[in-house]
Amino acid sequence: ADEVECWRGSRLCGRLDAVVFSYQIGVRKPDARIYQRALEIIDVDARDAIFVGDGGREEHRGARALGMRTVLVTRLAARWGLSRQVSSDVDWTFEDVSAFADALITTAAGGA
Repeated sequence: ADEVECWRGSRLCGRLDAVVFSYQIGVRKPDARIYQRALEIIDVDARDAIFVGDGGREEHRGARALGMRTVLVTRLAARWGLSRQVSSDVDWTFEDVSAFADALITTAAGGA
């Protein structure tokens, strides 16, 4: 609920090709249908997509099973004192979504 509530104020709002909230389609991660729905919306193959999440509910495993690349954001887990092990299902790790967005902007602008 907090993700949905904060979404419109997010720096990523309007920058992503698809946003799918589980309540909208009635399935939760790591169920393949939630990832497939997002991919269908943007008409993109899983190999050309990136999944970003905090690592709960084996969500990266679900995205990886479809062939997506994955980003783990760690701030929320750290705030709650949870440990998120970086697994082989995670390609990149960032402290928060803003750091990931900054990396995307830098990369798009021709930075490192």
